[in-house]
Amino acid sequence: MTVLEHLRSTGVEIASDCGGNGTCGKCLVEIRDENGNVGLHNACKITYKKGMSIRVVDKNREMSVVTGPAVENSREEGAENIRYPHSNGGKYGISIDLGTTTLAAVLVYYDGAGGEETLASETAANPQRIYGSDIISRIKAYEEGKGEELTGCLREELLRMIKDLSDRFRGVNISGVSIAGNATMVHSLMGYDISGLGRYPYETVVTDHITTTMGGIFDGPEAMNNIPVYIMSGTGAFIGGDIISGLFACGLPVDNRTDIFIDLGTNGEIAVSDGGVILTSSTSAGPVFEGSSIKCGIPSVNGAICGVELNNTFEITLETINKLPPTGLCGTGVIEMTAELLKNGILSKDGFMEEDFFIARSPEGKKIVFTPEDVRQVQLAKAAIRAGTDILLKKIGRYYSDVTELYLAGGFGYHIDPGKAAAIGMIPEELAGKTIAPGNTSLAGAKRFLDGDPGENLRIIDHIRNNCRYIDLAAEKDFEEKYISELNFP
Repeated sequence: MTVLEHLRSTGVEIASDCGGNGTCGKCLVEIRDENGNVGLHNACKITYKKGMSIRVVDKNREMSVVTGPAVENSREEGAENIRYPHSNGGKYGISIDLGTTTLAAVLVYYDGAGGEETLASETAANPQRIYGSDIISRIKAYEEGKGEELTGCLREELLRMIKDLSDRFRGVNISGVSIAGNATMVHSLMGYDISGLGRYPYETVVTDHITTTMGGIFDGPEAMNNIPVYIMSGTGAFIGGDIISGLFACGLPVDNRTDIFIDLGTNGEIAVSDGGVILTSSTSAGPVFEGSSIKCGIPSVNGAICGVELNNTFEITLETINKLPPTGLCGTGVIEMTAELLKNGILSKDGFMEEDFFIARSPEGKKIVFTPEDVRQVQLAKAAIRAGTDILLKKIGRYYSDVTELYLAGGFGYHIDPGKAAAIGMIPEELAGKTIAPGNTSLAGAKRFLDGDPGENLRIIDHIRNNCRYIDLAAEKDFEEKYISELNFP
């Protein structure tokens, strides 16, 4: 048994983006053996021995554990407890974005007249990341018999978030919980077989809406058991409820106009809407835009670097989530870092950068850097997004000049700067002024769903789903050529 396997067996969360294959180097632990020798190791590469003292060093938290006893978990500090935030009627709901990398949840008050107020929010790293940062790693873990663990850790973390949000406001009765996520995450949450999502013909167990109760999913407080839970539906294995939720949040499709919707999550999903027709596709962008596959990348949590400015003397100005000391780069920070390095000539248009670029030190003194390999990951991801968008727009018979608005969405934590997305070639320069950065539209759609009549909202979502047509980019003869041509920066 490796140290990584031992830690998992004791319930300790530890990053392992490669799924324990020994390639990502993120499962770093400090080990003191029975002889008092101390050293840093990758947990997946060292055999566990009884009596080891293990300190897990994680980008989002620091934990200490000796042969697997209790672990100190960190979580975001949120709003203060308030007994009755509203007393004028209305209702309360909890909405969740079930992301592959990051979980986000909000407690929302709806006044019944179309108004809403987000009372509290919480984010957390998806605990399934200990089995790998990407969908394929999760499916592999399922096929290796880890299905119950995948479902269990996800349910446990979501229940904790729901209870935490509810407990912050005493006297609040939750009228419903809405959840949006991709097909694999939803299947995993429900305990369905996810093996078919990883190989042809990529079949889902269920595509339609899932309506259940808290008691039907979670082993939680009895008082919560009858709260309705609505899980957003997708169109299949590649376009999940998170994307349909995003289209719903943005009010697409719109008659007599052409719009583009791009969700920069762990997978890059693209939709081109032209009146009543929506062409959709999914690209293999990888988890770059959620901070993973980047050496010092982290999810959009407190302290994540989300804004970067570099002047002509290479002095750097950073913005972090909630203005806390920097702990790593989230997706927005990755894009901004790339754009700033290009602007200042440190990074060439073909992607060459001579050495690691030092950004800052974390509160623990660890170097936060941006590496040449990070640049390569950005190139691959942005080329896939741009080539996929080009193909869909061409197939629908439109040009970039025909586009009314581009929605550049994603759970970045902070809105992306369209100008910097254009600077790295992810979107065309001519669309930078037409770009809306609505943030986490998966979560926004889930929030909108709880406002009003669920039946009517399900009808609207069905209308969106029925107008979607999926395009397999791998089968498009122009895709590979366009992909290669977009690898360089502008």
